[in-house]
Amino acid sequence: GRGYHYYFSGENISSASWYNLSCQGFQPFLELKSDGSPDSIEVLIDLKGASYSGGGNLTFRGTLEDDDYFLAKLFEGDLLMGKSPVHFAFSVKSEVNSLVGLSLEFSSTTDKQTAILLASNENVLGSMNQFSAKFNKVIAPFRVAVLQSAPEWIITEGSIEMSGYTLRRINAICYRSLGRNSNNDSSHKFSAVLGHISIKSSESSSYLPPSNSWLVETKHVKWSSGPSDGFKSLSVLITWKLKEGSGDEPRGSKNFNIYVERENEEVPGSIRTVREFLGVAQVGAFYVSDLDVHCGVLSLRFIVQVCGDDGACLELESPWLSS
Repeated sequence: GRGYHYYFSGENISSASWYNLSCQGFQPFLELKSDGSPDSIEVLIDLKGASYSGGGNLTFRGTLEDDDYFLAKLFEGDLLMGKSPVHFAFSVKSEVNSLVGLSLEFSSTTDKQTAILLASNENVLGSMNQFSAKFNKVIAPFRVAVLQSAPEWIITEGSIEMSGYTLRRINAICYRSLGRNSNNDSSHKFSAVLGHISIKSSESSSYLPPSNSWLVETKHVKWSSGPSDGFKSLSVLITWKLKEGSGDEPRGSKNFNIYVERENEEVPGSIRTVREFLGVAQVGAFYVSDLDVHCGVLSLRFIVQVCGDDGACLELESPWLSS
């Protein structure tokens, strides 16, 4: 809900401070329990470092012995599992030898307790050997992705079928990759960042109608003198909605990222398009107030990026406005 920058899928799209509680997601517990060395790992919400999504991360830093681990409670819940698989995805940025996975705690109707580890993508076999006695099951990821725009982030995805069980708790587990030890004094330092966690069933995937099914309009366009010579100010209301008869409403969409694209004539006959992030909306409207527009801008338009909870995105374009 706030930050000193704004990131989208690991990419920095704004370096401006912001505050918008409508963008706030579920907040993790910071009542932490450590199995292993007490207080060996400090856990904090970091608003200053590079993020995966929005303005903050959950950061783990400290020291950890080779065969030790640190368990941090993140969420408690009462999520009844159905017959279809449930997919988990989480993003991690870490230093060499620092691993983060997810520990999931379930209960059955007979109060049977089951603990499952969604292992990190690195050295899965070593993780299975290390935690086979501590968890009922260790699950290897079925897919690991590296973002081209932000290769420091690793996206790990795993799938679980626990029909009839109830998910009670989600923990982050910090551990080290065995067999990759160093002889220097820094070998036990631990540093990792958890960027996001998503949970979905196969039925909950986002549905976003194609861009030609939407109507994007600019209303109440007002130009005024700018803050200094060579600038004008633009105020405008941007709205978007599905055209009548276009079919189903979008399913699973949550945020609308708003951008402005300017066409600049830097030299005669040479036009360059520049995109700038403006903000986020949760409804089908966004008001732009006193946007500075240089007189060298020939025209501009607004881009509405429709974002589903599962990462699916669609871009809508407003008509061009002449400056």
